[in-house]
Amino acid sequence: MLRLDGALMQQPAEGVPSGSPVSLLLRMPTSSVVAAVVEATVHRWVDELDVIDIELLGGSGHPRAALSDGISTVRLELEPASFT
Repeated sequence: MLRLDGALMQQPAEGVPSGSPVSLLLRMPTSSVVAAVVEATVHRWVDELDVIDIELLGGSGHPRAALSDGISTVRLELEPASFT
């Protein structure tokens, strides 16, 4: 698993102030090739970038998110967090 921490720069919802902290816990894909590409992309982002866009995608099935730096994009399925 890989954890990303940052701040929301725009107000995401009513009552949540801009700049609120956000954490994503990424469970790597089961395919070792896809997992290696995702991990390398996210590590590059951490090393080189200040901003990563996160777009929540609706539709049928699991909700998804697209993380992008404008050049590379990683699409992930979302599941509720467990805080226990």
